[in-house]
Amino acid sequence: MPTVDDAAPPGEHAAIGPKLDQRCAMIARADAPRVARIGVRGLSLVDHPGWSASELADVIIRTGTDRHDRERLLPFTAGYDALGVELHVEPAVVTDTGLQALRHDQSVCGRMLSDFRVGPPVDRGAPPMRIDLITLYDLDRLVSVPVTYADGHTDRLTSYRLGADPPAAVIAVLILGRSSPSRP
Repeated sequence: MPTVDDAAPPGEHAAIGPKLDQRCAMIARADAPRVARIGVRGLSLVDHPGWSASELADVIIRTGTDRHDRERLLPFTAGYDALGVELHVEPAVVTDTGLQALRHDQSVCGRMLSDFRVGPPVDRGAPPMRIDLITLYDLDRLVSVPVTYADGHTDRLTSYRLGADPPAAVIAVLILGRSSPSRP
């Protein structure tokens, strides 16, 4: 599994995206060979204090979601909850060479890794975040929730609620390792 130092600039995080795309596609093809469209969800343990990556992965596999505490509100949760949104994913098609994003022409994981570095300071007033887990979902087992934003555009590709069998929507949960600085 490719790694990058937490302190590296966003561009270095995005640079490992294609390798992660290939790994995600390989896992999706092996675990769900009939699934063509997947949702890729990055998670940071910052949003799950006190949880280890393996504990959170177990909850996701068992319940289909990382929302283990429905009372806990994260940035923007209340607005999305009112619409019935339970999770956000980056939609993609599994190809022979990796993943092809459905809404942009960048690496799926690369863009997500970069977004976690540049987004939190802007939308949360928080430090950049690292992705600790990646959940792969079968998009056909999720229900799209259209979200109309203040600028008038409606997003039908990234906001979802869980379908009838939430655990069945989970293809896999990847736990990303941390790179450690080399020592002389």
